[in-house]
Amino acid sequence: MTVRRPRLTGSQWVLLGVVVFVVAAVGGDVLSSLPSSLASGAGAPRAQLNGRLPGRPLVVGRTATLDLALDLTAGGAMSPACVAGNLTPVFRVVRVTVLDTRSGAWRSGESCGGILEARAVVPVVITVVPRFPGRYAIHLVPAVRHRRVGSGTSGLVTIVAGGG
Repeated sequence: MTVRRPRLTGSQWVLLGVVVFVVAAVGGDVLSSLPSSLASGAGAPRAQLNGRLPGRPLVVGRTATLDLALDLTAGGAMSPACVAGNLTPVFRVVRVTVLDTRSGAWRSGESCGGILEARAVVPVVITVVPRFPGRYAIHLVPAVRHRRVGSGTSGLVTIVAGGG
């Protein structure tokens, strides 16, 4: 049994060679990048929101800041990177800043910013104004669109009435 080669013109052989080259180049690029993407943490993100809540009493009506750090410890990028928690109605959240960039407004218990790349650690500053005196349990966690993606920071915050 003999195999017949197709009869191609010179330009068809050139076109076939270009197509084979492009397919081989793209396939090689995909295969060579696969181990590095697996090592860099493709998959669901895991993060920690580190820091301490203020130990001193906060004053009703006076601006205070919660200084934290968001540490993307494993997995792929957080897109979008969010901070979620139970700040309202005890506080009016004035601003949430992640990596010196203002994030979105505090809505439905969270504020989201841009994309946080794998293995990144960025500062998070939440500016609040306490509304009511009392002692409140506060809990803040890293999230992606209302889905918790790791461990957070929690503790008791004391708020006192403002003086005259």
